Amino acid sequence: MRYLIFFVFSCLPFGIFSQIVNIEDQRQNAPEMGLSGQADFNFNINKNTTVLYQLGNRIQARYREDEHLFLFFNEINLVKADGEDFVNGGFQHLRYNKIISEKFRWEAFTQSQYNGVQKIDWRYLLGAGPRFTLLNTDSLAINTGVLTMFEYEQLKEGLGSEATVRLSTYLSFKYDITKNMNLSSTTYYQPKVWNFKDYRISNETTFNIGLTNKLSLKVIYTLVYDSRPAFEVPETIYNLKNAISYKF
Repeated sequence: MRYLIFFVFSCLPFGIFSQIVNIEDQRQNAPEMGLSGQADFNFNINKNTTVLYQLGNRIQARYREDEHLFLFFNEINLVKADGEDFVNGGFQHLRYNKIISEKFRWEAFTQSQYNGVQKIDWRYLLGAGPRFTLLNTDSLAINTGVLTMFEYEQLKEGLGSEATVRLSTYLSFKYDITKNMNLSSTTYYQPKVWNFKDYRISNETTFNIGLTNKLSLKVIYTLVYDSRPAFEVPETIYNLKNAISYKF
């Protein structure tokens, strides 16, 4: 297991992580021990008065050994037209779970992110806290977590940098509509510990349709609201995309 951990950390280039991580697919889909995961890809070209390119990928990996669970995520998104980037962002996320009981786990995570639209040159997070299972049936799982995290953010265009401490609370669910169709969602609320008026809310909701045991189609909706965004950045940003996913 130590070789896997070394490999994952060695693949973390500084400056690529995101704030929105829908973690339920990887927690629920592969209860067996060992390594598993999935890769999502989306690519679109639209030609009218100009040529618009949309490209994105997400790699998710999961490794479990006894009560130890590691989750790794990498995502890159790009939208380009006439040589200009309209969306240029990405993230990596590494999360460790210590499984205490069926309804309780202890989590720790590290995350790094860049996002041109939000003028984030680099945002780094490091946090830990408990996770609780509120409901776990054959078709529905609901979980919540209350974590404390350190955040360092460096903005583009000389807008400065900041180090602070935030709470990171989340509520997530996964609902199996049929054997080959499910809906999952994770919502985060992240206020500053010393100033609750400065907060972020983010959500990712995924509708998944299985085509085979390995291949599926996804519709993914993401939303980010920041009460104190960088200068000239909108408070609310959202995205809807289609993707094809391969499990390994």
